[in-house]
Amino acid sequence: TWEGETDSSRDPAEGNSRKGMTGSSPATQYMNTEKKRKKSQVEEARQCVESV
Repeated sequence: TWEGETDSSRDPAEGNSRKGMTGSSPATQYMNTEKKRKKSQVEEARQCVESV
């Protein structure tokens, strides 16, 4: 879970700098979907930890 949290805290800055450079290009859209998927994976991991 800690690794996932550091990932999500690092992501916003990367996403912002990419948006500034490329606008809403396919690459940016891909990054956004990846971010959402990562977030849901982290949430699932949290739920698993809580249930244990």
